[in-house]
Formats: sequence, structure tokens, C-alpha cells
Amino acid sequence: MEFYFVRHGQSTNNLLYELLVSHSRTQYYEHARTSDPPLTEQGLTQAKDLAKLLRPSPKSKVLTSPMYRALQTAQPITQALEVPMEVWVDLHEHGGMYEVDGKDTFVGVGGMTKEQILQKFPNTHLPEPFKSPCGGWYVSPTAESTNHALSRADTIVQRLIDFARSPLNKDIKYVWIITHGTFLSMILPKLLKMGSSNIVIHHNNVGVSGLVIRPDGSLSVKFLNRIINSASNLGGEQNYDVPPALDLDHPADYMPDGTTRKTLKSKL
Repeated sequence: MEFYFVRHGQSTNNLLYELLVSHSRTQYYEHARTSDPPLTEQGLTQAKDLAKLLRPSPKSKVLTSPMYRALQTAQPITQALEVPMEVWVDLHEHGGMYEVDGKDTFVGVGGMTKEQILQKFPNTHLPEPFKSPCGGWYVSPTAESTNHALSRADTIVQRLIDFARSPLNKDIKYVWIITHGTFLSMILPKLLKMGSSNIVIHHNNVGVSGLVIRPDGSLSVKFLNRIINSASNLGGEQNYDVPPALDLDHPADYMPDGTTRKTLKSKL
């Protein structure tokens, strides 16, 4: 089974942080950020550009974080694949949902309710209970600790391995997982058995990492943090049942800026 881990598109918090870094003002970030930011226009375009390379694939499964930016990124992918997206609460970002009050205390925020998610993203499966008193998915009264996030990453890794092993999923070939940068840097080293929480596998916005997980639990890496964008003139020529984006594991035909060999030749 092939797993494709996708970091969400650029969010308003990502853009805010970049602006604060450029002005050496990162100390203001926690107070200026929002607890559940949407994608920027650039982020929406990034998600749509990735989705343009996909085609209907009933053998695909899309799993997503319940955070707004992840849901927005998953939506065009599910539309292209013509499958619903399924929310796994534990795919949320390290830190969870929180705001900073006037006393510099991190205060937990419940997040969207199931009704709010279904109103904005109707083609969504929500199999897990949302346990916040306000009906949202985030239950902690404060921000999530790093140790808790690492433990949650262990849970996700085991769930993914179990998913690949289960005979109930024998018809699923491709699993798309829409999640977050810091949490990806926790999941992937654990999957790859790197043995250290200090190893960081960086992901750009809509960076994709492809792994194969077999029923016996063995694993191989296809690629890490690949930017797949609309400059890749793929799709339409293949007749086999594979989303075109997955054909990009041939480095000789793919340039770092997203240009295919065919497109490059046409420019010369």
C-alpha cells in the first residue's frame, strides 16, 4: 500500500511567521497567530495545483487532520480522486488548538464541531467522537506538550501499519494523509525507525513524501518532501489506474522546479 504524506498549503499563520522573521519580530508570533488559520490565496492555489495532477481513483483513501488548513488542502484532492475524506483527530498539528490570553497563558480551544466541518466540507467522513465540551475535537485545556505529540505520533504510526495490514483494506492502493509540518517531522522518523526524536524531516507547504508500507510491516521510501505542482505536464497519457502525481518517482524525467523532461525540451 502506498502512503502519500502531504503538508497543508500555506496558511495565514505561515505567512505571518515569514513576515515576522523578515522583520526580526518573531517574539510577537504567539500573540498574533490564530488558533485555526485558513489557507492564504497562495495556499489554496498550491492545493489546487496538486489536485490538478490527480484523476478519479476509487482505490484511494484520503485521511486528514481536523484543522481548517488541512481540510482546505484535502478538499481539492478528494474532489480530484472522487473519494470522500476521513478525519483522524490525531493527525492534528503539534500544540493542538490554543490561544494566548492576557497573562501569556496557553488556553485550549475546542476547534470546529462536526456540524461546522460538514457545513463547509460535506463530503467528509467523521467516524471518531468529538469530545470537547463545546462540541469541538480538541479537548485539552491548554496547548499540547511535545511529549504528548510524540506519543500521538506513535499511535498514528501503529494505526497506519494496522491499516496497511488489514484485509478490510485490500482494495485500497493509495492513502493520502493531509497533516502538518511539525507533526510530519515526528511521524516519519518513527515510521523509518530512525531512533531519535531530534531528527527533523522538513516539509514545505504541500510537500509530499511517498512511502510503501507492506502487510508484513516492512517499508520503503519513494521520495521525501517533493513539490509537485502544475508545471508538471503529466496526466492524460497514462491508461493504468495510478494518479499521475505518483508517476513522478522517476527523477530523470522530473526537474526540481516541477518541469518535466518533455516540457524542458520544448523550452530549448
